[in-house]
Amino acid sequence: MYMRSEAVNTRSDNPEFLRELSALERGFHLFSKVYPIVICNVVEVRERLSQERILRALAAVQRRHPILQTRIVPLPSGGVALCKSTAEIGVEFNQSKSEIDWRPMVASGLAMPFSAGDTLARLSVVEGPERTVIALFLDHAIADGISSTYVVEDLLRALGGENIGEGSLLPSAPDLIGSLVSNETSFVKSPAADIAEAMPSAPAAFPPPYVSTIALSQEETAALAGRARLEGATVHGALCAALTFSLAESAGKSSHVLVSPIDLRRIIPVDTRTCSQIFTMLAETLDMSGSFWDIARRSVSGVEAARSLEAFMIGAQMMENFIPAGSTSATAHAVMSGGIGENMLSNLGVIDMPDRYGDLSVEAFWGPMAANRLDGYHFIGAATYGGSLRLTCSTHELLPDLLTAMGEHLRNAC
Repeated sequence: MYMRSEAVNTRSDNPEFLRELSALERGFHLFSKVYPIVICNVVEVRERLSQERILRALAAVQRRHPILQTRIVPLPSGGVALCKSTAEIGVEFNQSKSEIDWRPMVASGLAMPFSAGDTLARLSVVEGPERTVIALFLDHAIADGISSTYVVEDLLRALGGENIGEGSLLPSAPDLIGSLVSNETSFVKSPAADIAEAMPSAPAAFPPPYVSTIALSQEETAALAGRARLEGATVHGALCAALTFSLAESAGKSSHVLVSPIDLRRIIPVDTRTCSQIFTMLAETLDMSGSFWDIARRSVSGVEAARSLEAFMIGAQMMENFIPAGSTSATAHAVMSGGIGENMLSNLGVIDMPDRYGDLSVEAFWGPMAANRLDGYHFIGAATYGGSLRLTCSTHELLPDLLTAMGEHLRNAC
């Protein structure tokens, strides 16, 4: 499944070298050798799109997001680097004579690794009788949930005939944020931690996860947002509470460790609207003590405390200590499996995209979706687009009623 890559020289010796991966980027890349960590977003549009039009738009997207013109290769030092690539983003085209259920297609894509030499993005397109579904897959080593929405929007802009221009490759998040904060202690690289955890060999074929979805109506979404404000909480806090209640009912869990990715772009005074990885993570132990809105309010306070550049740099140093250059996939898997809790809730918030791009009419946005093959792990994605809150769940341990229960708790809380 994975092709062997030859080590490349440093920037001064090789013009293809762009930059090294940060410890977190390196961790996702190495983890993906055990099970692929791929981010997926889906958009539904009404129009039929020619293959030529899509390929032309993808070429524009690669120019707008230079990290999508790269490949990941090892360095002689033991590090891992981004290097220039001339490969185009791969596209799979399909047609459906009936109503499109895109969930099996996404499930298969989440279990498909990016091979050495590939670009770090791919597209799956299904054209049905009344709409077209576009699924964008990105390697999590070079993208996070928020930046994946930038790529989707720029793809729609290009499909609509807009000139989306060219972007520049950002430094890694620790380099970027480190230049913005004053630290008495320098950011240093450390020897690899001694983690004696054996990993099985990567299977020849990775099993796809289950992918499920629900959507709240515009009226229900507005009611939830209004009630959250009255309660001194947020929609994200309400989602945390709904998931906690639903896991108690569906899986008998009285408590769980929930991780929420937190975007840092809003507190960085530079233009970061390009595909990149600029986030931190908040891990919380949530239980059934208190009411629905009590749990929601506790989650709000945790998110605000974690959204700090200084806190990010502390976490970045910890990742560098545990996953330094030369780390193995077993080390990365052990470290990251221990740091991503029992479930993840990635809430993109309100997706600020128009519903028309030229002659394109956008009907729905779903995401983000990802999977990690950890036992009992549920990746919940949330996004509000067109006034409707849509939820996705990717997991290898299917709880058929989990999202349905979450939806009912959210409605009842209003």
